[in-house]
Amino acid sequence: MKFITKQALRDWLDSLAKEVTLIAPVETDMGVMPGMTEAPSSGLNALYKPVASADEIMWDFKRTLMSIREFVWPKTETLFTIETDEEGKTVLNEVQMEGSQVIFGVRPCDGHGLRVLDAIMMEDEPVDTCYADLRAKTTLVGLACPEMWDGCFCTSIGGAPNGTQGLDMLLTEVAGKGVPEDGYAVQVITEKGEKLAQGMGLQEVDDLELPEPELKEPFELPTQEQLLASFSDEYWERLGDRCISCRVCGFVCPTCRCFDVRDETITTPEGTHIKRRVRSWDSCQGQRYRVVAGGANPRAQVGQRACNRFFCKSYYVPTDYDVPFACVGCGRCIVACPVNIDISEALRDVAQRETA
Repeated sequence: MKFITKQALRDWLDSLAKEVTLIAPVETDMGVMPGMTEAPSSGLNALYKPVASADEIMWDFKRTLMSIREFVWPKTETLFTIETDEEGKTVLNEVQMEGSQVIFGVRPCDGHGLRVLDAIMMEDEPVDTCYADLRAKTTLVGLACPEMWDGCFCTSIGGAPNGTQGLDMLLTEVAGKGVPEDGYAVQVITEKGEKLAQGMGLQEVDDLELPEPELKEPFELPTQEQLLASFSDEYWERLGDRCISCRVCGFVCPTCRCFDVRDETITTPEGTHIKRRVRSWDSCQGQRYRVVAGGANPRAQVGQRACNRFFCKSYYVPTDYDVPFACVGCGRCIVACPVNIDISEALRDVAQRETA
């Protein structure tokens, strides 16, 4: 087992920040969030942001308010630009990130979330080249969770507080027996992780005991028959009566992939006109989701959209892609929802349904 002391880890992160874009949990004052009666307590008010040194990192964070999705699939991104060069020729420029980035302190549920997005965006033709470019230039250094927090249910959908899905490296905080001083056990998972580990100065430690995370009792997921039988159930209409279509569940989710595309024309200070195509996050819970030419909307009712989101996670994506479930059980949507809609509760309810 590999091991690194806390001070050695901080020193490594300081040097790493000088070579690549380093992203890590940072404490932030978000105030009172939707669905919360008071501001998040210490350890819950963290966001992933670029940092210049280890001193900026929030080390005692729990689950961050937002996932790492925005660093491989930005909230708003320019896919390409079209402009006319000096010779009058039309030039198409694809936008790509320069350099590489390392995301440190990734919770296992977020690594699992990128594994789901990888299947959707890259394992079928056509590959989303913008996502694939950012993903190839990103290395994920995970940090195991010591426990499952409010809303978490990762163990019910095949995850774990110390899971490795989607990660390149996983660190687990250890203290006491088997280590010279407090630090982290280091598990290298991929070639990216192996390459990164070469500069960490890791120690070999025998008989290292990893702490067991505090778990919640997992619950049974609905079967495919139960899912299909529930599609036209009044349950979704009742759930829709509570939903206000704010879309916050889609924005905090690590695996949601709905987006909107628009074309814009911008004028440079030199008077040149540049056309660009912009992609921005959207959600199936928005009122105009699925509106087509002529104004028809097959998901006009709120309950229909609530059903759509649930089926996207539990049936559509698992059926179309090589993932068992498209929800990772991080619980962000549960905590953020202003009307207390709980996807884990819906899973339990459907699982209790009797099929003919």
